[in-house]
This record gives sequence, structure tokens and C-alpha cells, in this order.
Amino acid sequence: MVYVSPISLWEVSNKCRKGKLQLKFPPREWFDRMLQRHQLRILPLTNEVMFRAGELHEYHKDPVDRMIIASALIGGFVVVTADRNFPLYGVQTIR
Repeated sequence: MVYVSPISLWEVSNKCRKGKLQLKFPPREWFDRMLQRHQLRILPLTNEVMFRAGELHEYHKDPVDRMIIASALIGGFVVVTADRNFPLYGVQTIR
């Protein structure tokens, strides 16, 4: 099973709004298509994820990335990212 953090939806929407990312479809439609096409699931942002993210050391200055890191730590997930700070938290990554 492959999961997507809702934080990623927010980041894509934000980048499109700022003109930093161009998609063939509006972000909502693009994500719906990707979720269906690749059989992805949205990972919930639970209270535990929020508390864990708030407790993490600030090796990574981006709070939304710390939410993704907390989700990975709690769920034991591997994260697809090129960000070099994620492993500082003990998160396994794929680049």
C-alpha cells in the first residue's frame, strides 16, 4: 500500500497558486486522477501525528515536513523525498 500525506496536497496546491508548478489539470482534479490511477491512499493527520511533529527537534525548519516525518515515524513508513534532513529523524527514505 502506498500512502500520500494530505500535506502533499496542500504543498502542490500552494505551488500551483504561486506559479511554481504547472499541472495539466487543476490540483484537485490532478490529485484525484493520481490517487485513482496509482491506487494511492490518503494518510490521516491524527492528533498523535500533530503532537509528535510538535515534539520533534528542528533539524528540519519546515513544520509541514515535520508532520510528514511524524507520520512516517508513527506508521513505520518509508518516505520518497530528496530532502537530506529526513534521515536525521531516523526516517528511511527513497530518493
